[in-house]
Amino acid sequence: MKTLQVTSKDNTFKIYVADEPFGEIIFENTTHAELKLENKSYHTSTNENKDIVLNENNKSLFTFKFDKLWGGAEIINSENYEGLEIKGRWFKIGTRLIDENDNDLVVVVNEKKGYLVTINDEAVSPLMIISTIYYHIYASRMKLLSVIIQ
Repeated sequence: MKTLQVTSKDNTFKIYVADEPFGEIIFENTTHAELKLENKSYHTSTNENKDIVLNENNKSLFTFKFDKLWGGAEIINSENYEGLEIKGRWFKIGTRLIDENDNDLVVVVNEKKGYLVTINDEAVSPLMIISTIYYHIYASRMKLLSVIIQ
């Protein structure tokens, strides 16, 4: 089991393994962000259904298909990540990347000074780790925004 720490300043979230940089997420607005990882840059956008799409060099890698009833997201339109889902669990804190057998692969939880990320399966790609962190931050912001609007 490996852990990562996420710190934030304004709209920039820096991710570390111990003290070594792992990646960075820079939000342009509530949905659109740049995810920097291993000298690569990925961008999020929304499609016609308002689902979030992760792109690399204007090529879609996969879509976070939002579950309007339960609030999680299924990873779809992907060659490599079918069967994965990002969601919360009843009576457990955090956002989780789960596999088709309902196993927690990655867990992201809020802390006082950022987020703690636990990786339960070392085979999970760095892209899926940073994507799970992105979705946790995005969902937390949207939840806060809905409370403010009400």
